[in-house]
Amino acid sequence: MSFDLKIVNGDISLDDSGQPIFVEKNRKLRQDILKILLTDLGENKYHSFYGSAAGKLDIGSVLDESFYKKNLENSVSSAINNLVRMQRSQSRYQYVSPGETILEISSVRAFRDETDPRMWSVFVSIITLEQEELSQVITVRI
Repeated sequence: MSFDLKIVNGDISLDDSGQPIFVEKNRKLRQDILKILLTDLGENKYHSFYGSAAGKLDIGSVLDESFYKKNLENSVSSAINNLVRMQRSQSRYQYVSPGETILEISSVRAFRDETDPRMWSVFVSIITLEQEELSQVITVRI
C-alpha cells in the first residue's frame, strides 16, 4: 500500500503523541493532486516535469480571458496526466490501491472570480480505479 505524510498548511501533521499522520487511498490522491497543482513547474530540481504552470501564466500581460482559461485548464490537465504516469511507474515497484489510482480525468474547468479578476478557481474531477469520482477545487492568483 502506498501512503504519504499528511500535510496541513504546508506542515507535516502530527497526532497527539507527536507521531506523523499518514494518508492513503482517496485522501492520499486528493493530497497528491493538490501538491502537483500547487507546485510550480520545474520547482522540484530532481523532477523538473513535476508541477503545474497554473499560477505562472504570463503575469502582467493583457490577454483575452478565454486565453487564460484555456491555458489554465491545459496546465492543470497536463499536471494530472503527469501524475497518472508517475502512478503507473510507481505501481511497477509498489502496490498502489485502486482508491489512489487515477483512471481518467472527468473534467477540468477554470472560472474567473467576479469580484477579483486576478483570482481563478479550477475545478478538477477525476475517476479512480474504484470507479469513484473525486473532485478538488484550487484557487490561483494570476
